Order: sequence, then structure tokens, then C-alpha cells
Amino acid sequence: MKIGLLTLPLTWNYGGILQAYAINHILSEKGLEVILLDKRKDRSWIVKVLVSIKWRAIRIVGKTNFIKKSKLLAVEKFKRDHFQTEYLLFNTDHLVKACQKHNIDCLIVGSDQVWNRGSMPGFKEYFLDFDGKIKVKKIAFAASTGHLTQNYTPNELRVISKNIKKFDLVSVRELFTAKLFQRNYSVNVEFFPDPTLFLSRSDYVNLIQENPKPVGVNYLFYYVLDPNEETLIKTQSLGKKLDLSILNFNNEDKNNSVESWIKAFNDCEFVVTDSYHGMVFSIIFNKPFLALKNNKRGVERFNSLATKLSLNCRVVNNIPDNLDNIKKIDWKVTNKVLHEWVIDSRLKFDRSLAPY
Repeated sequence: MKIGLLTLPLTWNYGGILQAYAINHILSEKGLEVILLDKRKDRSWIVKVLVSIKWRAIRIVGKTNFIKKSKLLAVEKFKRDHFQTEYLLFNTDHLVKACQKHNIDCLIVGSDQVWNRGSMPGFKEYFLDFDGKIKVKKIAFAASTGHLTQNYTPNELRVISKNIKKFDLVSVRELFTAKLFQRNYSVNVEFFPDPTLFLSRSDYVNLIQENPKPVGVNYLFYYVLDPNEETLIKTQSLGKKLDLSILNFNNEDKNNSVESWIKAFNDCEFVVTDSYHGMVFSIIFNKPFLALKNNKRGVERFNSLATKLSLNCRVVNNIPDNLDNIKKIDWKVTNKVLHEWVIDSRLKFDRSLAPY
């Protein structure tokens, strides 16, 4: 079976790249061939030409020794090493042709915020509506709407209603999304972990074996997507109390590759983040953490995962002056709950892949 994987464009979003890597890894272990479908926003023909030239140049330069000079080029190298990609698919016809070219048997949409209308580079394609031009198995793997509410237009709601029941499996990453789709469309929806949580810590350590140099020693990993001075000052104060230096990954003048990002979690002692996947990788590596609520990016995503794993006390509005009132994480209990959740989700996913 050949799989087409449709996710958001993979640029320098570490979590977005690694969730796609995880799905690819899961399927490759089953002996399945995976084609990453690089869907882009449809544009005028002249913009398409310019975008194509830009990305062709990036891929060429990415094969040179300049790789350490640019975060974007480092990300492109990771993609080249780990994915088989059909690039720059701007519209439905491009996707259909790519599926026909590779004889795709099954399309998987996910994970990340593929059903967040503010993030999708196209709408009906992400609900696998191809106007009947191809016949394939359809699976939503831990798809996310990102936010509690989505202001879908009447036409978009019709697209969802028309297509959602045609899926062989609908699984989502947040419990509130599962309830929303079950209520509105009378379809069975499974609550899955983010794909990155299907892999073990050792799976990610294997990715950093060629980068044995530590990114720091005895440090607190500060990975905040929307930083401000108050948050940084409070993090520095927390670091002093914990006797840890601060690794501010976003501001480090170094090769911010995917591997170095993973390495930062592996080697740190504590994490402060407002990133969903920052929280996820803290859990994977069993690192104590504080996840700062980021209303702009969707607090509900954090709450859904934290509730499932009984880590709600770790999702906070602000960094506390001390950690005395925050319950210590019992990783043995957390890992057991996560393991059972992953096993159950894997079984459901495997059944959905079975031939008709």
C-alpha cells in the first residue's frame, strides 16, 4: 500500500516537522511507502513560478556546506533525509495528479492544525474532497482544529458534512474537537495522542546520535514562541532558584536544526514553554516543565492533553515565584497512562489501514 500524507507545509515549525516524521516512521515500520504531499496555498501563476524558483533554490543550496548558516536550510536537510516528497502542490488538480503519479492507495490528513481554517492552505483538500477524481482510503490521523471554536463559513460546513462520513477513520488530537464533530456530524471520532507521542524517547535519541555535543550543561530550556521581557525575567529568576543556567533556544546563534531542538530536550533539566510540542517533548523526555497558556495559539490544546495525563497543574498563566505549590510529576504514572492510550490508538489506526 502507498500512502499520501497531507499535512501543513513543513517550514521551520519543529513540532509540525516531527509529527509528520512520526507518522512517516509508524507507517514505514509497517513496510508502507509514504509520499509527503507538499500542499501550498493556491496563487496566481506568476506567484507560483516565483515560489517554485525560491524553493528549488533552497533545496539546491541546502545540499551545500552552507547548511549550518541557516535554520531554514537545516530544516530542509532534515526533510530531504527523512521524507519522500512531492513538492509544491497548489490546488486540487495538483494533488490528484500526484496521487495518480505515485499510485496512492490511502490518503492520511494530519496531524497538527490541519483543520484550523486559519492555518490551512486550502480547505476542501484537507477534508479530502477531490470531486470524485480519485478513489482512495481516507484517514484523519490526530487532526486538530487548534482552537475551541472555528468560524467555518456555511460553504465550509457543507464541505465538512459532505466528506467527513467518507473517512475510514476520523481521529483528532483534542477531546473538544472530537465532541464537536460527533455532535455536529453524527460521526464516530477517536481521541488520539499527537503522533510524536507514538514514538519512544529512544526513537528521538537515535536522531541525534550524529550530534553528540551537548547544547548546554545544567540548564533550563526556555522555548517560548511569543516571548516577552516579563516572562524571560521570571524564567531567569526560576533558573537561579533551581541553580540552572538558561538556554534561550530562539536567540542562540547556532545551527537551530531539528536535531539540536531535540537535543535541547534530551540534555535539559527543566522546560519553560508556550509551545504545544514544547510541552509534548517535555513529556516524551520526562522533563519537569511549565507550559504557559498562549491564548493566541490555543490554550485548549494544552488543557486537553494535560487533562488526559493528569498534568493540569503544569499548564499555568504565569511563571510562579516558586514551585512549592506545584505537584511533582510522577512519571511512572504518566508514562503508564500514555502507553495505554498509544496502544489503544495504534490498534484502531492499524484496523483502519486494513484492505477493504
